[in-house]
Amino acid sequence: AAGGAEQATLARHWDAGGRADPAALAHLAAAEAAERVHAPVAAHAHWQRVLALWDLVSDPVRADLGDRGARLAQAAETAYLAGDFSQAVDNAEEGVAATRDDPAARAVRLERLARYRWVARDGPGADAAYQEAVRTMPPDAPDAIRAQILAGYAWVLTMSFRSEQARPMAEEALEAANRSGDDLARCRALLAWGYERDPDALAEACDLAIALDAGDEAARGWLALDLTLRARGLAGQRLDVLDKGMAYAESLGLERSYRKLLSVYRAEALFDLGRWDEAGDVLDRLRAEEPQGMLAYFSTAQRVRLAAGRGRVEQAHREAEHVVRLGTDIPQQPFPAEVAQVAAAEAHLWDDRPDLALDVIGRLFASPVRDAATAAEGVATGVRAAADLCEQAAFAGDRGAADAARAGIPDLLARLPDDDQPRLRAWAATAAAEASRAQAGSDPDPWRAAVAAWDEAEGPYPGAYARWRLARALLASRSGRREAAEALSQALEVAARVGAPPLAHGIEKLAAGARLRLRSSAVDEPDEAAAARAVGLTPREFEILPLLAAGRTNREIADALFISPRTVGVHVSRVLHKLEISRRAEVAETARRRGLIGSAPT
Repeated sequence: AAGGAEQATLARHWDAGGRADPAALAHLAAAEAAERVHAPVAAHAHWQRVLALWDLVSDPVRADLGDRGARLAQAAETAYLAGDFSQAVDNAEEGVAATRDDPAARAVRLERLARYRWVARDGPGADAAYQEAVRTMPPDAPDAIRAQILAGYAWVLTMSFRSEQARPMAEEALEAANRSGDDLARCRALLAWGYERDPDALAEACDLAIALDAGDEAARGWLALDLTLRARGLAGQRLDVLDKGMAYAESLGLERSYRKLLSVYRAEALFDLGRWDEAGDVLDRLRAEEPQGMLAYFSTAQRVRLAAGRGRVEQAHREAEHVVRLGTDIPQQPFPAEVAQVAAAEAHLWDDRPDLALDVIGRLFASPVRDAATAAEGVATGVRAAADLCEQAAFAGDRGAADAARAGIPDLLARLPDDDQPRLRAWAATAAAEASRAQAGSDPDPWRAAVAAWDEAEGPYPGAYARWRLARALLASRSGRREAAEALSQALEVAARVGAPPLAHGIEKLAAGARLRLRSSAVDEPDEAAAARAVGLTPREFEILPLLAAGRTNREIADALFISPRTVGVHVSRVLHKLEISRRAEVAETARRRGLIGSAPT
């Protein structure tokens, strides 16, 4: 009565008292207040409560609540921004059903429903809703509505690698937005029109979105800028864009939706730059939050890459199968499934099963691979598998098997994308060097070209692999022990830094067989650190290990290392998995037995 309490507090007490009328009005006021301060998670909870109380309130209060269809649309949007995509779909579907007599409103709600289905991983459903929105939109619909619907559909078509369909739609959306004079309509149209085409248009869209306080469009703008840089192979520049986008998304309360999606792409960029521990931390935090829909699809694909590079073969295959299953519901977005298949093939190669790797690459290319970078990596991985088969056949004296493995290489090379971006050039150079290896040659020049290409493309891990192969070619041709030693030293340093035990093992084995002394910090590291690297422990896990062995709790470890107990819990689980034990009590004895800590942990 005094008016001093927040509406959210009043709503909670009216709920507890079983008073539907004042509770519904308080939840309505609290939802609108939460939206004004960019708190979508809170707004989402209040909107759902308003809807739950709708049929329980008196007729006068129901009138005060407003049009149910409009409230369903608001509830759906806040659910989407809060990251509850399935609830967004449910609310939007009910909202669409309430607009049979208003074609323009129905078309707008269908466009939003399509967006929610897309992020909820229902690709066919999203496409059907967009098509119905275009059909439903009346010929005399306001230009702002026309721009919204066409721009939304063009965005999703572009994200589905259907750019040829998207471009004319995006151009029509931009023309309609310019006629309307509506800044939000222009912002949305610029996002669809500029994606992968015009960074300046995307920057303008971001500026408009920020000025309009349109969080969804601003976050999509940062995402589009990142993906445009990705298409150009500029991994180093991506981090700055992603960091800004994540900070902005968090400031708008979008930490459960856009911030998570941007963090997946940040993990990808970190992996490409050889910062695997950081990438792993990002992905572990995401997994602990049990992502759904697109977030689960994209983040799990990046986990497969990391598992393959670190030689965790079973994990890579298990998670790759999960990604492919997730992708069956959204055939328009094959990118994560393609990434996972290439990584699974690499895991087979480190497991010395090039035949299985080549089978995976064959399935990958059974359909066109839409993403150019993934296609190029897939070609290089497939040719590598063929070259490994040739070496196995040569060792066994089976000329027929070697010829059969070589026979498929020209078809693979023909699938290389015709693009001049740095990473694509580097994958093409690697594929050419692998093809040279398959001819039983030991020419170092193709591998020198691959090394140079990866140095230009800022790809330390594939560059280290190329240096390992270069050293093999040099030693086989007896053309340069000193150059081979230097190449192996540089490769081992990278393999140790990123945490790639299979590559490190291959380098060390080659150096030992050739009796080369390597110049590498990894060679001179303490015995415990070398043992930890062999097990696959990251630097942070190695730092946690002695504290864990000493019986410290997660809280005590967190306080000692200035990190959160949740992060410690993630690292502890990974340490137990890598040590192949199930209980913390086994850590000390196992770590001492394997040379990971001294005899008396502190």
